[in-house]
Amino acid sequence: QGYHLSNILLHSITAWLVFLTLYSLSNNYTIALAAALLFIVHPIQTDSVTYLAGRRDILSSLFYLLGFYLFIRYRKKPTVLLLSAIFLSYALAVSSKEMAVTLPALCFVYDFMESYAALPKTKTGAHDHLLKRIVVCMLQLWKRRVFFYSILLLGAAAFTYYKVAVMPPSLHPGYYGGTWATNFLTVSRIIMYYLKLMLFPITLNADYSYKAFPLTTYLLDFKAWASVLALCVIFWAGIKAFRYNRIITFSLAWFFITLLPVCHIIPHHELMAEHYLYLPSIGLFFLAGITLHTWCRQKHPYIFFLIAGLLMVICSVRTVDRNRDWKNALTLWEKTVKTAPDCARALNNIGVEYYKTGEYDKAKESYIKSLILKPDFPDPYHNLGNMLADKKLFDLAIKCYQKAFSLCRPHDGKEILNSCAIACRSRGDLNDAKWLFSLALNCGPPYAEAHSNLGTVLLAEGNHD
Repeated sequence: QGYHLSNILLHSITAWLVFLTLYSLSNNYTIALAAALLFIVHPIQTDSVTYLAGRRDILSSLFYLLGFYLFIRYRKKPTVLLLSAIFLSYALAVSSKEMAVTLPALCFVYDFMESYAALPKTKTGAHDHLLKRIVVCMLQLWKRRVFFYSILLLGAAAFTYYKVAVMPPSLHPGYYGGTWATNFLTVSRIIMYYLKLMLFPITLNADYSYKAFPLTTYLLDFKAWASVLALCVIFWAGIKAFRYNRIITFSLAWFFITLLPVCHIIPHHELMAEHYLYLPSIGLFFLAGITLHTWCRQKHPYIFFLIAGLLMVICSVRTVDRNRDWKNALTLWEKTVKTAPDCARALNNIGVEYYKTGEYDKAKESYIKSLILKPDFPDPYHNLGNMLADKKLFDLAIKCYQKAFSLCRPHDGKEILNSCAIACRSRGDLNDAKWLFSLALNCGPPYAEAHSNLGTVLLAEGNHD
């Protein structure tokens, strides 16, 4: 249970930074506290806090928030120490997860909003020559902090190039839905679905791959265009709000800017995930705190605490309930298959859990269902091969491994090659086994199991050295 405790501790520290950052932005303890408490108990965070690999989201967001909070202080009183701390925080954030690459953009937007709001107004109180003033403000801002933004932007550009061009294992082959237009429409629907999950976290899901979230494949998709229209209205409202309350505009900007890396401008393999909302959700919680505080101030101050307390209780109850689904891998994937019956990856994963508990018929049925939904999915073939190898049906197992390897990406094939080599070794084909273990060792990073297995073949040949 150690990682659970450490994740909760890191989540709590991140929530404290949420409070400090939002208080610095709003200068209002009530708004900052309400937003931070919503952040810490909202059910959408379960995917990051309860999931072991979700720690990267927590760590990345923690360092991201630290960097932004330090920037707010640096903006008021520039020092070399603060500047160095911001750069270090940014490096730690992007090292934890790529989503943190947007920190320079968030800093610039905040810097611009504050600088623009400080510009002198005309006698009538209206800004003259809006576009000209925006351009002048941006140029002045760039000139004032050219070193700061140059370093951050160069770092962001270099990191993006490295992840996209040099080391792109997570890229998706082609656009979702087939074209850039369907990709755009699909992403619009995803963003609106994220907003729905934030408002009504009732149906949560651990996996949205394959058919769990249907893609938009044609341009006349009414739901997709309705999502585009809704997003346009949100953008328009955010721009209009700047004149009256710029932190409302900034809270919306926070959500969309921090979500940008997972909006498939360059498509990657994971269509969507609830843990993607860990950092962007802060902007929405900030907006909720502002809205609730503004509305209740006109009514009665105690109503704010009543509504906020009720929201905390509702979110906490749903979070506790959601954590029951994460009790173990079997309960998680059973719930996922129930929530999204057409999710091929969830069916494969529940098959693995059935296999571990000795329910081989259920496992086989789940693998076959997964392949019916997605015939080019290599994992069920690999797992079927393992089942057949356990039953000493090595010829059939090897055929399954060959099919799995033909479907997988080159850097994902080492485990399949290792399994196939074990089957060859078990049926006495030491030469084939040795060759396959050697191939596995050439597929990506060092692979300890293949080294060990190759050693057993060499021992069987008498090659003790």
